[in-house]
Amino acid sequence: MKSKKIFFKILILSFALSHSLFFSQDTIAVTDTLKAFLNKDFKKEEKKITKSQEFFIDNQNSKKQRKILSEINEEIQNANLILKRGIDYKNFTSELKAVSDLQKIAFNDVSVNKDKIQSVRNLTLTSIWLDEILLRTEVQMKKIKKNSDQLSSSQTKLDSLIISDVLYVTPKDEQAKKLYLQRFDQVTKDVEGLNDRFKKALDSINALEINADKFKFLLQDNIITTDKLRNKVQEEPLKSDKSLFDSHINSNKFGETFILSTVKEFALLIFYVKNHFGLIFLMFFVAFSIASYLKILKRKYISAGFYDNFKYPIQIFKKPIYTAIIISVTVLQFFFPSPPFAFLSILWAILLFCLARFSKNINSKTEKTIWRVFGGITLMGLFLNNILQPSIGEVVLLALTALITLVASLYYSFKHPEEFPYPLTFILKGVAVIEFLGFILLVFLSNYNLGKVFITTGIFIIFLSHLLIVTLYRILDILKFSDFLKEPEDDEEKTINLEQYESHEISGLRLFLLFIALFVLIFRNSYWYQSFIGPFSQSLGEEQKIGSFSFSYSNIILFFVVIFVSSFISKIVSFLSTGSRGTDASTKNQIGSWMLLIRIAIMSIGVLFAFVISGFPIDKITIILSALGVGIGLGLQTITNNLVSGLIIAFEKPINVGDIIEVGGQLGKMKSMGIRSSVITTFDGADVIIPNGELLNQNLTNWTLGSAKRRFEIKLGVAYGTDLKKAKEILHDILVSHEGILSVPEPMVWVMNFGDSSIDFSIKYWVPHFGVGNDVHSDLIIEIDQKFKENNIEIPFPQRDVHIIDEQSLSNRENKQNK
Repeated sequence: MKSKKIFFKILILSFALSHSLFFSQDTIAVTDTLKAFLNKDFKKEEKKITKSQEFFIDNQNSKKQRKILSEINEEIQNANLILKRGIDYKNFTSELKAVSDLQKIAFNDVSVNKDKIQSVRNLTLTSIWLDEILLRTEVQMKKIKKNSDQLSSSQTKLDSLIISDVLYVTPKDEQAKKLYLQRFDQVTKDVEGLNDRFKKALDSINALEINADKFKFLLQDNIITTDKLRNKVQEEPLKSDKSLFDSHINSNKFGETFILSTVKEFALLIFYVKNHFGLIFLMFFVAFSIASYLKILKRKYISAGFYDNFKYPIQIFKKPIYTAIIISVTVLQFFFPSPPFAFLSILWAILLFCLARFSKNINSKTEKTIWRVFGGITLMGLFLNNILQPSIGEVVLLALTALITLVASLYYSFKHPEEFPYPLTFILKGVAVIEFLGFILLVFLSNYNLGKVFITTGIFIIFLSHLLIVTLYRILDILKFSDFLKEPEDDEEKTINLEQYESHEISGLRLFLLFIALFVLIFRNSYWYQSFIGPFSQSLGEEQKIGSFSFSYSNIILFFVVIFVSSFISKIVSFLSTGSRGTDASTKNQIGSWMLLIRIAIMSIGVLFAFVISGFPIDKITIILSALGVGIGLGLQTITNNLVSGLIIAFEKPINVGDIIEVGGQLGKMKSMGIRSSVITTFDGADVIIPNGELLNQNLTNWTLGSAKRRFEIKLGVAYGTDLKKAKEILHDILVSHEGILSVPEPMVWVMNFGDSSIDFSIKYWVPHFGVGNDVHSDLIIEIDQKFKENNIEIPFPQRDVHIIDEQSLSNRENKQNK
């Protein structure tokens, strides 16, 4: 607007100037007057423009200042939260002191008694204890490092905001300038106070890191020293301990060593449980899940009508809790890293109790006696193996236990071999040899370490072999009894051959895996086993690189394990929610239609969890999705169509599991709905696999979508001359009297038309379920035929007039037509 006014003024003045040039004599005076006027007006406009620019710049600076100050305030609040949520420095310092005391307890007796008899059990426990303390220290150090990084990042961001140049440009307006300076001064004070807190926190963290690093180096030095002692014992396995039976040199009292061992074992046990509480919780959760599954499976057998036909009790159904504990604890104990023997002792004692309770009602008297003896021997072995320092009293108990185990193994393996499952009879004979060697090494060769290893190992081989065999049997029981309910029903009556279902054979791969599992449980805490497995495990965890992409083999294995577990869980959920063999076919599974969505949800969560837990960068998933998009464009349209069609079917639910449908000329019952395809069981007994895309693209008839009711029709005719009213009454009475026909809607009988050979009737009626329609249809035809015969009503067959013409007559007729 201002520029327009100036333009018009210039235009008017120009016109006036030109007019003066033509009509005035004094042009110079007029020109000077105009110049003075224009200069005066331009200066005013220039001043206005300058003030507008200053106002605009000042306004922009104020906006930037408000934004930066708001970011500073927000970052101050975040920093305060980080400081509040940060580690408790005092508690960590006290914990560091506590683990330092534990380190002294664990290592002192080993370092003090370097030249005395070194117990393998004590060295092993010390090594495990030091590893656990180191693990705990590294976890705490990671927390410290994370907290330090958060504080440093917050401080860096605050520093970058507070040094922004725009903050130091004050507004021109005096009132705005005063308000801004007040706010800026307050923010500056807050930042200065926060910087002081940052400094104190970072100083504390630095001090903690220094102390933790020193303690970590001390632990690593202790671990190396302990490993050297273990290696020394390992290199001299047959070395005789001449002072073993000398009470002057071996002055350890059994009571004192027992108390010392108990204190040391208990302290390590508490520490180990604290470090691995998540895995312990998982073990109990798996046990709870297995027990719940067995109870649901039992209810399925009851509803199918098979459970009452069992001739003797199925233990997995009678004792689901003990079964679940046996399977869960036996399998998951393999996943505990270097468990201390005190921890294993508790697990094995629990398993020993569960085995006794599980087999209480099925074992014979001889079996009960046998396992009571070996159970007592196992408890003695657990007790003796928790003694860390050698004493004469312990040596005597070890020798007696070896003799008892030797005699019991030989007696029962030869006297009652039929009471033991294969290959336990051969294992018992091998254990007898091991116990004999252990007794010779301990008593006659004074070799404490190797003798004790032989004696306790033989005892645990008996218990663990029996445990692994029972666990394998129970897992096979669950798989077989679950598989039976998944089979389609072929006969009206089906029985289970329990001798076949509960008979198991251990051979081939099963026998090999059994011995591998036994070997791992017995020797995994030994020095030579850890020396072999340690580098292998470390190589699996080492970072590998392909270009800019980094990975480790352990993460890849973990990824596929999570995928397998999620797939397994989805199948279990699908099995538990579907109908089972022997159940009523008319009962519709209410949750079956949602199974596709549930399985997709489980698999999706499993895939995402697999990516996260394996350390796969989430931003790389976009690359996978891009590649998948290219694949879809090149040749996966059909698969994608089926997958999307499956989702549409799951959400819209035009069909449900159990519905009677007709698609593509196939009539049958919807058996299952998968992610890519669905299965229809025809009434001929065949399973037809139909891609989900075809279910939506073809004309699909669902006979039971809204209701299982269906209307049927019978067409028939009666001879001319029949009393139609009477015939109609007879038909109506037949329909009303039949139990399989619904009264609402009411069955109808119509006289339709005069046919060529008969007067036609149409009968229409409703049945409660599609599945009984053919049976009712058959009954009605038989009943109608019988009633019509009783009332002399004829159902005529078609009548036709046939005229026969001979060849002579035909030729005469053709001649006449030609003439």
